[in-house]
Amino acid sequence: MKALMPYLIRFFVGGMTVAGVSLLANVSPRISGLLAAFPAVFLTALVLIRFSAGHGQTVHFARGGIHGAIGTMLTAVVTLAGLLANLPWYAAIAGGLIAYASYGLFIVAKSRA
Repeated sequence: MKALMPYLIRFFVGGMTVAGVSLLANVSPRISGLLAAFPAVFLTALVLIRFSAGHGQTVHFARGGIHGAIGTMLTAVVTLAGLLANLPWYAAIAGGLIAYASYGLFIVAKSRA
């Protein structure tokens, strides 16, 4: 059970963040959009990695988090552009996901070169 605790904490924090942002969307879509990008899961994982794997792994994880944040920003921009162009919502989301995946593949390829 002790080995599962870090995963349960991540699941709980991530789930509570998503639920809270979803509830807030009914009151203020703009604020909930801002909070949707809140790095709760990243920060929780950072703390857990620090305690379980040490400083070096924490630094490595944080560097990867920068790429994740850039990918998330790219996803939001491409998705918003699709929505503003009156694409169906699912096409706009697909475009955002393709942008994120393309950026991720680029970063992986670049790190292997």
